[in-house]
Amino acid sequence: MKKILTAIAIALGLAIAAQATTNEITIKVQLTVAKNSVQIERAPGNVSAQLLGSKYSTRVYSTTTAWTPLSVDFTGNLGMFYARNLDTTNVLYFSWNTNGLTITNMCLKPGEPMMMRLYQKATIGNLHAKGSTAGDFEATILEE
Repeated sequence: MKKILTAIAIALGLAIAAQATTNEITIKVQLTVAKNSVQIERAPGNVSAQLLGSKYSTRVYSTTTAWTPLSVDFTGNLGMFYARNLDTTNVLYFSWNTNGLTITNMCLKPGEPMMMRLYQKATIGNLHAKGSTAGDFEATILEE
């Protein structure tokens, strides 16, 4: 009987833990710099982010040298955005198009990754990418 009660308690504990973290994702953050006399280490550890949505889009995009709007497989508010440049020579640029103006906000050099939370009112039609030459990058966009 004790084994059965222990199994039930463990099962209930796991169910409660899973329910408490249903809307969370965990991001591990660490920055280590060692160059010449500069020594920097920042490691806030695991950071939890609340996302109420359950939709996501993940794919490999091909870029050209022209700004191209990104597309996703869902409709809803955009939340977290992860991208990694898969190219070995191409620099990847991202921008937000506002009122017809495309302003370059970020770039990823070959092989570099990034992750950020998108502004609540960001829409997928406003997020654009292009490369210094044609190339590929992977991206995952999670619903807010």
